Amino acid sequence: MLDGNVKRVLARYRNVAGHTEQAQVERRLWREANALLPERRIADYTQAIMELGASVCKPDNPQCAACPVRTDCRARQQGLVEQRPGPSPRKKARPVCRLFMLIVQRAQEVVLERRPERGIWGGLLCPPQSSSAQGMRRCLRQLRIKRTPRRGEAFFHELSHRRLLITPCFVRLTRKSEARLDSSKNWYKIDANNMAIPAAVKKLLPQSAAGENCATEKHKS
Repeated sequence: MLDGNVKRVLARYRNVAGHTEQAQVERRLWREANALLPERRIADYTQAIMELGASVCKPDNPQCAACPVRTDCRARQQGLVEQRPGPSPRKKARPVCRLFMLIVQRAQEVVLERRPERGIWGGLLCPPQSSSAQGMRRCLRQLRIKRTPRRGEAFFHELSHRRLLITPCFVRLTRKSEARLDSSKNWYKIDANNMAIPAAVKKLLPQSAAGENCATEKHKS
């Protein structure tokens, strides 16, 4: 097996550039490990190379003068011991995407629409949404809603490939007829625990159900 100590020894001994957790580097280290594997006393060899990494070929201040394979170490020959293995690649910052969600509620029901199968939250139920305040105003016009929404506190929702900055906009209606729904939208009874909705929406629906009293509440991600 290739534990951290063995990977470090091999990276220096064979002068393998790059971080040991990178896929292409790990494949190269496996090839080197197989090529160096002796035909006899494999258990002794495996224990020895792990001990070499733990006590001599250490991450910081390696004891090269005491290393039994120093004369063959390629990184030492080229003065690159301190640069092997390479540093961990810096993770790319996830882009921040702005998202406005329109929470339209009457009594204990809310307007939701099913998301396309492909894309974020595919196939789940979500409130009407837009990437801009202008787009949110278009949503209101499409729904024929004349009330001014109350904007809630924006919060971040983390996804694996991006961060969503979600701004909820709450509208409470007294009659369903105050909103005209197209075929993609419908009224749903608020039951966040039993609805096919994203986690971010689950956090918003209880606020909506609380009515106008939620105007003073703060949402924390």
